[in-house]
Amino acid sequence: NRRNIVPGNEFTYLQNSSSENRSNSNRLNFSVDHKIDSFNSIKLSSVIGYQKGKAKKQNDYESFIPGDKMLNSGFSNTGNSTEGYMVSNELLYRHKFKKKGRTFSVTGAMQYNDSRAKGIQNAINNFFSNGSISLRDTLDQKTGLNSITQSYSVNANYTEPLSKRSLLEFRGFYNINRGDLDRKTFDYNKTSGKYDKMNTVLSNAFENKYVYTGGGISIRTQQKKYGYSAGTNLQYAKLNSHLKDSVF
Repeated sequence: NRRNIVPGNEFTYLQNSSSENRSNSNRLNFSVDHKIDSFNSIKLSSVIGYQKGKAKKQNDYESFIPGDKMLNSGFSNTGNSTEGYMVSNELLYRHKFKKKGRTFSVTGAMQYNDSRAKGIQNAINNFFSNGSISLRDTLDQKTGLNSITQSYSVNANYTEPLSKRSLLEFRGFYNINRGDLDRKTFDYNKTSGKYDKMNTVLSNAFENKYVYTGGGISIRTQQKKYGYSAGTNLQYAKLNSHLKDSVF
């Protein structure tokens, strides 16, 4: 209950609202580090996750000017549900050569995310003039969203000793990320009684692909009282994005 007492702009505003949120998530982590022999080892790390949630909110309001004359009124109901899962895997291979300080390692990784959401919006706003409705603004929509992202990467590293306290390091990498998003919004159709009127302004389908690769070289030295490193890296990246309006 709110009252504005500024002269020339006096009004009373009444509002009731409620909201409810629920969420549930589960995550499983798995890791194995295996020493094949004195020179070789592998490590596998995996993560699997799942989450689900629901949320809803209700709100209604009224406002009056002096003399209990209605100024405006309305209500809104919103609700959405979400569900998604992810899978992530990383495999690391390590090799030690007989020469101390000479090593080689390579890591391969992948991650997959799939999320889906559904929502509904329903609202009416009434504007009054001289005690009767002069304007009514309505909104009644349903929205669906599907999103999938994928990433893959390979990283390699090689070290070569130059002395007891210095070594040369070579590294290279390749990464690719893909994303697809499909959002569809439908307005309520009074003729059919269904949500079958596509709202093209609030609907879109989008995909992108980002690739970056490169490598580098550096030298590292560790003395008794200090250490230093110097190196250089080179990277190439490419991004392709596409708005797929034609799917509608």
